[in-house]
Amino acid sequence: MFLQLIFKLLSSLGSSFVLPRKRLAATFAPQFESLPSLCEALIPTTKKWLFRPVGEGLEDRCLLANIAFIGSPVERLWSTPDNWQGGVLPGPGDTAVFNANSAAESIVDIDFAGGTLLGLQLDATFFGEIFIERPLTVTTVEHNAGSLVGNAIGSTPGLTIAAGGVYEWNGGAIEGASQSKVAVNLPAGTTMNIGGGQGHSLRRGKIISSGVTHFNNGSLTVVQGGHYKNGTGSTFFIETNATNITGDDKASLFELFEATLNKTANALNQINITFLSVDSSVHITAGQLDFNRAMTHHNAHFTIANGSDLRTWEANFTGISSVSGSEWKTDENLAQEEGFVNVASGVLTVFVDNFYLFHELIGPGTFDFLGQNFWWEGAMQGPGSTNIQNGSVLAIASAALGHTVIATNRTINNNGTTGWGNCALQLNNSVFNNAINGVFEVGCNESMTGGTFNNQGVFKKTAAVGGTTTIWTAFN
Repeated sequence: MFLQLIFKLLSSLGSSFVLPRKRLAATFAPQFESLPSLCEALIPTTKKWLFRPVGEGLEDRCLLANIAFIGSPVERLWSTPDNWQGGVLPGPGDTAVFNANSAAESIVDIDFAGGTLLGLQLDATFFGEIFIERPLTVTTVEHNAGSLVGNAIGSTPGLTIAAGGVYEWNGGAIEGASQSKVAVNLPAGTTMNIGGGQGHSLRRGKIISSGVTHFNNGSLTVVQGGHYKNGTGSTFFIETNATNITGDDKASLFELFEATLNKTANALNQINITFLSVDSSVHITAGQLDFNRAMTHHNAHFTIANGSDLRTWEANFTGISSVSGSEWKTDENLAQEEGFVNVASGVLTVFVDNFYLFHELIGPGTFDFLGQNFWWEGAMQGPGSTNIQNGSVLAIASAALGHTVIATNRTINNNGTTGWGNCALQLNNSVFNNAINGVFEVGCNESMTGGTFNNQGVFKKTAAVGGTTTIWTAFN
């Protein structure tokens, strides 16, 4: 009744009042003004007022909705309202839901207006595929099962997480329609959580992250030429034991580009995929990290916390790179194939408590030893140089008697202490320079053959009395 009186009064004043669309209420702020003082003088006993009601609209209060995709065997487009529960397309404030009742296949087509959602939810009961053929921006993704397939035009990302958004990847697959397609884009300020205790598969396409990724449960498999790229400023955390990153062949790739990999899990984690890092850092703060496939680094820096362990198979370095901290072992890969360290160019500085060269050190670059290092049965090959820096130790030895340690076409410069024990030493067309500050200690009754040994420092034998050490090398 009160509102009817107000509208009647407004009409009599020649005003209009319209309730805004989708607004739940309007408030009225009546303003009272007294009549002019002249009127008061003329009518002193009567106080009259002008009543001017003003309509003030509140902000929009549209209820957020979860809208399930239904679809049909013949109609799969997101732009068709009838494919959605209630016949309503999801909008920027809504969450699109895919569950057991959703069609096995749907297409985010170019006619799907806006291309922005608050949320995208793939329930654990959904085992279908969502083809993203136009750019789609979502704030929160909950991916429990099923597949997201990026197929936007050219290099345009299929799915982009909005600033401050989160991608909860608890299971299922992320795919590209081809290897060049960017399936998921994670800009700076976004987060991806890989967890849920299930398998996570990246097939063919790319995930490009400039945000933060927490790998805290399950496994990550990158196959069919998939590419997980951690871009400028991003950080990838390995946080749980037995979480491994695996690839099927050398076409699949895990990359750091001006990015950081942090391993914090206090146990063994394995990266069984081709690994590339450029101007990036790898920090092993706990446990053991194994690289069982080829890895290539340019201006890369590894730090290994006390008590932690780095193991590599094929390790290629260019630029100015370093490995520092606790322990690094060159090892076999999962197929028990012998590995190597290749300094293809530039300088690799190794300053660890213990470095074990079980296999080959190759390449034309410079390898600087700091700390305590073990040349353990392997070979040094190539035109590059190996430098044992002042205060450092290199032990040339073998796990069993009868082995030969070989240097081929290599220059070895000793400014620290080198100990030679229980193996033959063969310098094939190589030069060993024992510098002024260097100490070369013979602790075995073995033979040194080939190449040249230039001694400006201390050369001494400490092996048991009665044995014979034979030097067939040109000795200066």
